[in-house]
Amino acid sequence: MYKLLIVEDEPIEREAVKLVISNNCQNISRIEEAENGFIAIEKCKVFRPDIVILDINMPGINGLDTIKELQKQSSRMKFLLLTSYNRFEYAQEAIQLGVEDFVLKPAKIARIKQAVDAVIEKLNCELQTQKQNTILANRMEDIRPIVESDCIYALISKEPNEDLQRIFSFL
Repeated sequence: MYKLLIVEDEPIEREAVKLVISNNCQNISRIEEAENGFIAIEKCKVFRPDIVILDINMPGINGLDTIKELQKQSSRMKFLLLTSYNRFEYAQEAIQLGVEDFVLKPAKIARIKQAVDAVIEKLNCELQTQKQNTILANRMEDIRPIVESDCIYALISKEPNEDLQRIFSFL
């Protein structure tokens, strides 16, 4: 289950997005809201969302600058832009920032759901990869003593250099 933050300066839009996600995205366990980028930055320090949905044009600090600040807090956080601004420069900067999707308002429920589901799928894949890497690292540590003893044996018995190189590269 994932946590999501909606950053939108229009209260009606915030509530509508929250309702759409609450009713259509079962893998979201908790949704928080922020009315601007400054509040989002502070809220993320405690809330630590997995997904952040932002508008671009907000008072104080825009959505793209908010993403830059939030990326300093966590490299794992994923971002979706939900905005009525479709200027090429915004899309280009969003791509450079690694934004997962750029959804134009007014967005259909299916489009918002599809964008959130795609991010959830990516988070699930990353989590699975992380688990597999942990399992492999644990297995490597389990066999390390055996490989070390093989190395010592190879040094003592003066086995061919290739075998010793292979053992050293493993260690």
